[in-house]
Amino acid sequence: MPPKVSILVLNYNGVGFLDDCLNSLEELSYPDYEVILIDNASSDDSVEYVRVNFPWAKIIIHDKNYGYCEGYNRSIDYAAGEYLAFLNNDTRVDQNWLAELMRAAQEHQADICGSKMLSFNNPRMICSLGGRITLIGIGYDIGLNTKDEQGENQAPTTVG
Repeated sequence: MPPKVSILVLNYNGVGFLDDCLNSLEELSYPDYEVILIDNASSDDSVEYVRVNFPWAKIIIHDKNYGYCEGYNRSIDYAAGEYLAFLNNDTRVDQNWLAELMRAAQEHQADICGSKMLSFNNPRMICSLGGRITLIGIGYDIGLNTKDEQGENQAPTTVG
């Protein structure tokens, strides 16, 4: 039996992104996962939109905008999964994204994994293949703005 994964999606006034994101998560091929929308006190009716259109998603509502890290940190205790996947609301995922990510994590006994990220508007262009830090402490994305030679069907992939 594969381990359960909790996919945490952070949101702040992102109702315009939620269809693409949550529809893609609903189509995942991985057999055991939950989706948790973490709302950082949105004022754009994001929470009600998710309640009506994606009733299968769990919702955590914060009393204010805690930002990226604290928004996630205040929410992980609500996750039932053995593994956590952190996803921005302005992404959509390939249907095999989670299955391939978990396969890679288990095969390599990895505690942390990342995905190839492609441009949302031009999925043949890479946004990131991971990150690196230079000797002087400047971070950068590997593969930024290069053509995806393997094609967008190469999992695991997020588009955002």
